[in-house]
Amino acid sequence: MQHLLSGLVMWAASISPYPEPTSMPGLKAITHRQLEVILCAGKPCNAVAYYDHHASIIYYDEAMDIENDIQAKGFIVHELVHYLQDEAGTMKDAPLPCDVYVALEQEAYQVQQQYLMQHQTLTYEVEAAVRLLDGLCEN
Repeated sequence: MQHLLSGLVMWAASISPYPEPTSMPGLKAITHRQLEVILCAGKPCNAVAYYDHHASIIYYDEAMDIENDIQAKGFIVHELVHYLQDEAGTMKDAPLPCDVYVALEQEAYQVQQQYLMQHQTLTYEVEAAVRLLDGLCEN
């Protein structure tokens, strides 16, 4: 698993504006229900992974096959961009202002999309997620 994580973080760093980190984040599988509790106030949702900047751990849905599934690896790449952002100091002022949050999410989605495209994988779900971010801060 460490070999996979190292390769993905090197890839994410190579196409993002962030340097390769000197250390690696943790990577931990949890149940989908745990993701719903943490990310969706306990309500059913489609959450699959998140980066906890306090613990420097990427949590992901245990049902994902991150070793073999390109889509699953894409989600990890997305979260690794958040790790790289955190290492660069962009998350030190959490909770972030909405516009900063959206910009960081868009950046992570762009890297995820490039990863998927490089592996000849459809990116319509990423494109849909980016569209959802548009207008998020207008309220």
